[in-house]
Order: sequence, then C-alpha cells, then structure tokens
Amino acid sequence: PNILKIGKTYPDGIEDRLSEARRWGRAELVEQRFARDAVGAEKYVHSKLMHLNLRSLGHTDCGVELFECTEQEFNDAFTDYLFVEKDNEAKISKK
Repeated sequence: PNILKIGKTYPDGIEDRLSEARRWGRAELVEQRFARDAVGAEKYVHSKLMHLNLRSLGHTDCGVELFECTEQEFNDAFTDYLFVEKDNEAKISKK
C-alpha cells in the first residue's frame, strides 16, 4: 500500500498512466498535482525521494518511478518543489 508511482502525466493523460501502472497490479490515483514545469517537478520530487526509490532499496525488477513512501512524504517533497520554484521565479523577476 505504500508503493507510489510518482510521475508526470503530461502529455499522455492520467488514464493512460493508470493503465500502464495496472499492468503490474492494482493501482489507483491517490494524488494529483499541477506544475507548470511537469518535467522539472517530476525530477525534483524523484531526487528528493531517491533514498525511497525501489531501485535504491535494492529492487532490480521495476521501473524508476516507484517509491516506497507515504502520501505525506510525497506531499512534503512536492511542497518543497513549489517553494523552490517560487523562489526561483522571484529571483528571475528581480533581474
């Protein structure tokens, strides 16, 4: 229950990604977030949670988007991303 697939859905859409995830077993959408830079958000959250990535935990028979973490750990990582993104935008607008 604490295996989360964390990845962007753009441009494929949520249904395509859920269908892909269900190839490996039961899957349901538990969180949906919006980021203007979907690729950047995905990379940030993945790096923030790398220590919880199934491959980092020794599993070799899975993709790189699977994490053994709680929804709260995901939420915290995404919130961190939003603060970093907001800070970067503020720095750019001051130039």
